[in-house]
Amino acid sequence: MIATTTKTRTVRLAADGKALVIHQQTGRQAIQVDAYFLARTAEGWSLSKHDGARYEVNATAGTCQCRGHQQHGHKTVCKHIAAVRKLIDLGKLAAA
Repeated sequence: MIATTTKTRTVRLAADGKALVIHQQTGRQAIQVDAYFLARTAEGWSLSKHDGARYEVNATAGTCQCRGHQQHGHKTVCKHIAAVRKLIDLGKLAAA
C-alpha cells in the first residue's frame, strides 16, 4: 500500500491588490507562507518576493519561470500559476 500525501493550498489577494499570499501545507508539515508583490506585465503577471526572487507568470499559457515549473513543465501546475488562475477565476485579477 502506498500512502498519498495531501497538499492544501489557499491564496489571498491583499486589500490594495498589490500583493498575494499563498499558504501551502503538505500532510502534517508546517504551513508554508509565501508573499509576493504583484505587477502587471504584457504577458501576464510578475510575482516578486522580498528576497529578490521574481517569477513571470502567464496563467493563460500555463507558464512560469520558477524552478518547479521549469523542472516539471506540463506535468504539473506550480503554485504561482495556480494562484494567479484562481484569482482570475474569482474576478480579482484581470486575465492576460
